[in-house]
Amino acid sequence: YNGGGMGIDDRDHQLYPQRKMLVSEFSSGRGARGLYAEQILARVTTERLGDGRTVTGAGQYFSTYDLCRSHEAEWSHIARRPWLAGGTMWSGIDYAGETCGWPMVTSQFGVLDRCRFPNDAYFYYPQEWTTNPMMHLFPHWTWPGKEGKDIDVWCYSNCEAVELYLNGKSLGAKPCQSMTHLAWKVPYQPGT
Repeated sequence: YNGGGMGIDDRDHQLYPQRKMLVSEFSSGRGARGLYAEQILARVTTERLGDGRTVTGAGQYFSTYDLCRSHEAEWSHIARRPWLAGGTMWSGIDYAGETCGWPMVTSQFGVLDRCRFPNDAYFYYPQEWTTNPMMHLFPHWTWPGKEGKDIDVWCYSNCEAVELYLNGKSLGAKPCQSMTHLAWKVPYQPGT
């Protein structure tokens, strides 16, 4: 099932229970490493070329949270269906092309960026596929000018539970669950 196939694989399994099925190009949602905006950021530009013509660009960066949601939804779809052989990710590594428009030049699909640095979505998979204890907490905690405003804090972990602290004060422990993330809304204040 190229391009995901989510939505027709269930039907086809009912119609053809002996069919061998694999989902390809799953998790083609977009998100830029280190971008934690609440909404899509678009930048519309108009540039004049040497011959007087103009070119308009409307490139967009998508949030890391968007990319993580895509991976969680699409992998959990595959993992919950034992009759699916598995899936191939589109794409594991960002690449030039298939952009959201100029001036963006990368895909924003990968769990690794073009320099092979992991996006936050990367850590969803060790949570699901490894037994070595792991935890990944994001976003960064430097938000000047956002004092008192809620920041979405997410965590991937395969431990039994995770307790979040801000400046030595517990913000609560949460039991870890498969195929999703832990989340807290934390009023920003400088610290650790």
